[in-house]
This record gives sequence, structure tokens and C-alpha cells, in this order.
Amino acid sequence: ALRAGNDRLAGRYAARALAIVKKAGDAVETGAVQKINAILADRSGASERARELFAEALDILDQSGVRFEKADALLAAGQASAYDYRKRMTYLFQAEEFYRRSGMNVQVQAVDRLIAAVSYPQASAAKEAETAAAGAVEFLTANERILRFVQQLAYVAKSDLPVLLTGETGVGKDHMARYYHSVSRPNGPFVAVNCASIPESLLESELFGYAKGAFTGADRDKEGLFVAANGGVMYLDEIGDMPPALQAKLLGVLESRKVIPVGSTREVTLDIKLVVATNRRLEEMVERGTFRRDLFYRISGISFEIPSLRERKEDIPLLLRHFLRRCRLLQDNSIPPEVVHRFVEYDWPGNVRELFNKVKRLEVMAELAAEGDLTELTRTVFGDIAEHKRSSLFEQVEQFERQMLLEALLATGGNKSEAARILGIHEATVRTKLKRYGINVEGSAVN
Repeated sequence: ALRAGNDRLAGRYAARALAIVKKAGDAVETGAVQKINAILADRSGASERARELFAEALDILDQSGVRFEKADALLAAGQASAYDYRKRMTYLFQAEEFYRRSGMNVQVQAVDRLIAAVSYPQASAAKEAETAAAGAVEFLTANERILRFVQQLAYVAKSDLPVLLTGETGVGKDHMARYYHSVSRPNGPFVAVNCASIPESLLESELFGYAKGAFTGADRDKEGLFVAANGGVMYLDEIGDMPPALQAKLLGVLESRKVIPVGSTREVTLDIKLVVATNRRLEEMVERGTFRRDLFYRISGISFEIPSLRERKEDIPLLLRHFLRRCRLLQDNSIPPEVVHRFVEYDWPGNVRELFNKVKRLEVMAELAAEGDLTELTRTVFGDIAEHKRSSLFEQVEQFERQMLLEALLATGGNKSEAARILGIHEATVRTKLKRYGINVEGSAVN
């Protein structure tokens, strides 16, 4: 009910469940239900109540020692409008760190998407509005392969050929789709759908719409996303995750250029340009029989594999400068050489999205550091294995201490007492080390 957006029904179920799990003394389930109640409170605009419930859920789950449920609660809190930007980012970074250490790559990718989507409330709103009004999207690159493809897109825009983008997670497929929209139909809608994030039971009605009475709960006609994209660009991300039954229906829609809402006999003519993307090898899926061969040929009119960031290191300084500006971390036009070096020598398994998220972590940490030195913060963010080889034991200990302090402060929203508890040391020790490392958290406590 929660996922389907039926908050009233979800609230009733949660109330019943809470009474049962409390009576049974099940701490883990109690924390999980309180997380749901917190989400419902946040959706209803009851911010203070939402924060109370999230705090209760996280405290219960922390004491229970069940880390997976706590990570899910951190993820939910990181998406809550009840918190300000820094607190949301802190929760998301904590969830990401847990999933990464647990080797849960799918969850890491999902959190990385969320982190990249969270924007600083005042930083770029005006600029983004101006860019959206102008319909201009720039794809920053110095890579020759990508530059050639970007130039070709202007010609592809004159045809109705679908565009298939492949490549590792985070290489910039979403952004390339938006760039294509800006050069093909800038005045039309851009509708993006992640086929992997919508439950299979809802994906068909979301894509194609439905008629009133088509199924239980369909109390009105609903326009599908294909119809919403009419006159513009439809972007289907993670198409390799689309269920086989929907693959067949999608093929019919693409061939006829018409869509029939679920439970209706009325055809709606489509005028869209299609971009699809995946990090999977569709050719291999076709051979295994998990992806339709005819659909593969239909969507691969123009295909391009975006190279990973480790294959185009020439793009790293360019992207770094762009993201530092976007996060208000670049005072002038110069970046310390050591910072550039650290970013370039890293392999970036999460590609451009991971690079952006590293810069966002710098942004949050900079608010806690008195001087906000970019080089020092970069050392902290990267954990710095290479530096360990060059520095003395004393320097390594100092760096480790500083990193632990910053992480603890991020985890507690700047609360020194709570940071001391997490680190297992006295609060006076925390205060002494904060002064030593130039970390200033006065007035930094957040909701």
C-alpha cells in the first residue's frame, strides 16, 4: 500500500502491525514499522513528527544490531523532506557506506542515484531554471569517441530512429538522454522511466495508462507516461529489467506508434522520440532468451556505448571543475594540483555519478571544517591508501583521527556528545581534537 501511494491504507496496516510487534517484543519489526510511520508522517507534511519517528526507528534498530534494517531506515530518512539538505545527505552517505562495505552493489547504485539527485536548496536553483527555460543541456567531455557521437545526435534528431545507450552504471546515460532531448525537441516534454525501480505489477499501468474501472482502485482514467511524452522524448532506463510480457506490448506500441490504456479500447496516437538505456549486455540476454530479439532490433536504431570514466581520464579534471563550481567549493578558477591528482588516479567504479557524489561529500564536510581546505578534505574523502605509503606513522594516525571525527560528526549532525558516544571516547577529548584539527561545528546542529 505504501509503494502504491495509498497512504491511508498503509497507515491502517502500520497501526495494526505496530500493536502486534510491540506485544511480541520484536524490536526489529517495531523499528521497521516506525520507519513506515515516519515516511507517512513526512508525506503528510508533519515534519516534526516524522523526525521523531525516524529518530525512534533508527535508535531501536541501532540497539537491535540488525544493520540491514537500519540501512533501509537511513535510506528512507535520507529521502524525507522533513530534514534539511545536510542531514539528508548524511543519512544517504551512511546508507551508501553500509551497502558498499557489505558488497551490495545494486543497493549502492540505487543510493548513488538518490545522492546525485539531491540538490543544494539555494545553490543552483536559479541556474537550473534558466537552463531549463533555454532548453540547453551540455555534455561535458574531452573524449573523442563521445564528441563524435554528440555531433551525430544533431543529425539523428531529424529522424525517428530510437537511440540505445549502453555502458556501466553512472557513466552518464541519463545525461546523454537529456542532451538528446535538448537538441531534438527542447520545447517538448522529457519523460524518464527507470524500468527497474517500478514494481512489475505497476509498470504496465504507469507506462500505458489505464481506464476507469480497469482494476480495483482504478477510480479514474489515468494518462500513461507514453502519452505524457507526446511531442517530446521518452527515456526508458534499465530496459533490460523490463518483464517479458511488457517487452511484447512495448514492441507493439513502437511498431504501431499507438498506445491503448489498460482496460480501454481507445487508441492514442504517439509522436515521440525514444531513448533507451541499460548497463546490461542485451545481445547476451537475447541469446539466453531473456530479452526479445525483435524488440532489441527495434530499439537499437542508433547504438552507442558510453566509455567508463577510467577509460576517459581526460574528462576527470573537466567534470571535477564543473561539480566543484556547482557545489560552491571553487573560489577561483584553480584547483589544487594534489586534488586533481587524487581524482585522476582513482579508478571510479561508479563512474561520473560516483565522482559527483564524492564532490557532494566534500561539500557537506566543508561546512564542518573551519577553513574548508579542499586538499585536506579530499584526503579525508578518499581514505588515502597512496598517502599512507608516503607518510609517517604519526601523519597516518592524524589523518585517520580526523576522518573518524568528521564521519562521527556527519552521523550526528554536529552533536559532539553523540559523536563522542559513537567513537567511545570522552566528550572533552572530542572537543580537544576538534580544536587541534580545525573542525568547527558551533551552530551547525541540524534538524
